[in-house]
Amino acid sequence: MELTINPNNNQKIKQKMKNLLFKTVLTITTILFAGQALLAQQDINAIKKQIEMHHQQSIQAQLEGDLEVEIADWADDIIVMPNFAPAINGKEAFLKYALANRKEGQKINSVNYTIIEVWACDNLIYEIGHYSNSATIPELSHPIADNGKYLTIWERQNDDSLQIKLLIWNTDLSFQALFDMVN
Repeated sequence: MELTINPNNNQKIKQKMKNLLFKTVLTITTILFAGQALLAQQDINAIKKQIEMHHQQSIQAQLEGDLEVEIADWADDIIVMPNFAPAINGKEAFLKYALANRKEGQKINSVNYTIIEVWACDNLIYEIGHYSNSATIPELSHPIADNGKYLTIWERQNDDSLQIKLLIWNTDLSFQALFDMVN
């Protein structure tokens, strides 16, 4: 019995093997990326829960006037960029700013934060959201209400806790609305 090797069959077999190898690598790669995406989303959900817990504590502290608890999760070198004021560099500088406002008789009556989006890159977490609040200011006969958007940049610490590195908020109110509110 003589064995004949057909070169065309060898080419077909090689091509089928290449196709099978390609499909196998593609399938494994897809599964790995899908798994990574699922883990990343689970991590984002856990981070979001951490941030929501921070918001609950912060809101309670603001309503009670407890600055120490309000800023407990802030980095010492935080940058705060509030409405209608220059940037504030550092936790101690913010405390002075907040205490000066409190000395003038300003008081927070209500606060709400709504997280719109959270994403992470390395050890930084970016949060975009919407806020609403009302406050009493002694010069006015009625409380004022504000709402707007905010950006917070958090930094994950070695113990997996989060610290705020940057906090920016901007009112959605127009100058005319603000003028009408105080007059």
